[in-house]
Amino acid sequence: MKSKKGFVLTTKYLVIAGAFLVFVNATLGLVLANLADGAIKSLISSWMLDIANTAAAMLDGDTLNTVTNEDKGTPEYESVMKTLSGFQYSMGMSYIYLVQDLGDKNFVFGLDPTIEDADDYGTPVAYTEALYKASKGTPTASLNAYQDAWGWFYSAYSPVFDSEGKVARIVAVDFSKEWYDAQVFSFMMTTVIVISASLVVAGAVLVWFTQKYRKSLHVVNKQINDLENRTEHMAADLSVAAKIQAEMLPNDFPENDSVELFAAMTPAKEVGGDFYDFFFVDDDHIALVMADVSGKGVPAALFSIVSKTIIRDKVMLGGDPADILYDVNNILCKNNGAELFITVWLGILDLRTGIVKYVNAGHEYPIIGARGKPVSVIEKENCPPLAAAENVEFLVETLQLEKDGNLFLYTDGVTDAKSPDGSRFGMDRLINSLERSEGRTPEQIVTDLKHEVEAYQPENDPFDDVTIMSVVWKGGR
Repeated sequence: MKSKKGFVLTTKYLVIAGAFLVFVNATLGLVLANLADGAIKSLISSWMLDIANTAAAMLDGDTLNTVTNEDKGTPEYESVMKTLSGFQYSMGMSYIYLVQDLGDKNFVFGLDPTIEDADDYGTPVAYTEALYKASKGTPTASLNAYQDAWGWFYSAYSPVFDSEGKVARIVAVDFSKEWYDAQVFSFMMTTVIVISASLVVAGAVLVWFTQKYRKSLHVVNKQINDLENRTEHMAADLSVAAKIQAEMLPNDFPENDSVELFAAMTPAKEVGGDFYDFFFVDDDHIALVMADVSGKGVPAALFSIVSKTIIRDKVMLGGDPADILYDVNNILCKNNGAELFITVWLGILDLRTGIVKYVNAGHEYPIIGARGKPVSVIEKENCPPLAAAENVEFLVETLQLEKDGNLFLYTDGVTDAKSPDGSRFGMDRLINSLERSEGRTPEQIVTDLKHEVEAYQPENDPFDDVTIMSVVWKGGR
């Protein structure tokens, strides 16, 4: 009888414990789902608002007061459309466009870079409270989705002021609700799987210990390892983000009679804050960019994407490197809630003469080399980094490349790489590596140095992002 009573008591406690576990895990699942919903909404709204604010800061309100769809082909019209389309296609937004306030909560479409919607100028825009707040001068993102003729969207709005301090136009950024719903659904499904697995494991462990009181620990360890593997799958989104970031870096490296170039970026984490860029300004000039955002991870990666877009757009509008970075710096300062800063080396190489006009905004010193000569570190006084303070004046420097001479750019992830005993890779090792690479192609130079740095620091534990660029000027045209 005692044995039977003991079995009944054990079953009773097992049912109570199981019910408690179900309640706790169900509650945890609901909490996690709500947190996921709020976190993703907050992330999307913050990202959209940053883009809208940055685009608004690049536009001139006095110009927007006069430009309409009928001004197509004029420099003012093309400048506005270039800015908007640059953000739309660089940042992958559904739509970015201008809105005009007609008063009494009536709003109509302004300029829109989306080709298929070019005829919508002057048609009504769906009213939202966020849009109304922006019309009164306050940048606002809507946390509630709305529907119009083009679908369901979350939107952010930022006013563009004219010289009199009035709202000339409103920059609107739309983000597809379908993407948001897919992210929430994916996260909730992952949460359900993890919670269900934990219930199964907890119930199994409870039954085993109730019936037999002991079981081999390796069975429990196996279940724990299974849970850890499922948790690792939740980090898969970061690997996708890393792939997207890598694809945004140019990899169609020029190789012609005037210039040969190669570059590589290896992030320390899944995503990084370093980036490089190069692009032809015209037939005779190529722009070269090397940059490093403070911090690591997702915030630094997002800041680097925005910075890269703004720098490229400003360079293509013309001007010397000092004027370009002056504008870029002020734009980044106005939209820097995370208080990040970025070091930038921006140079423009004249392919006819080999002269490089550049600004070094807090970045590592450039290095140049020529056949039969030691490499030279160009140690001229640095300007402040970008996004640290507004209205900073930058100084243009000049360097001359010899025919078949090499210009080498890099981030501090190269020189600051640490060995297992804590010693730095340092400038001396960098210079020795470049001197051993004399006569090699830019791709060989970059690849050899990248391998040296990777071999120097602990495997799978890099200290910082490593970004390298090598440029060879082959002589005037």
